[in-house]
Amino acid sequence: MSCWSNDTVSEEVAILAKKKGFDEITADVNCIKAESDPLDAYGCRNSQLPDNYITYPKLFDLQRWLREKHSIQITIDYTPHIEMYNYIIHYKINGKSSIENGFSKDYNKVYEYTLNNALLKALNLLD
Repeated sequence: MSCWSNDTVSEEVAILAKKKGFDEITADVNCIKAESDPLDAYGCRNSQLPDNYITYPKLFDLQRWLREKHSIQITIDYTPHIEMYNYIIHYKINGKSSIENGFSKDYNKVYEYTLNNALLKALNLLD
């Protein structure tokens, strides 16, 4: 089941967020992926769910978690002359500041898709 909407993360990001330790309450999301019986859950954490279920956090909730728990800053910028959004990720490795940037290949004209792509990239930076 796909749970993509403009304000929640994609399934790929939701799965990776759970693997990377995202366990915040997702009060605004009640869409849960299950291999079998659907689960009607609202306002829960990943740790409260069976292993084959995941929560779909809001884009901004996951962005805040990365900022507050891992000091990863994500900025989305718009370039008007080419009508495209791009992302910039600021983070530290071994005390040295680093920057990653890019754009959402297929949906670079949509802010939310670009943020989702940046979240995926940022999650992959975590150990």
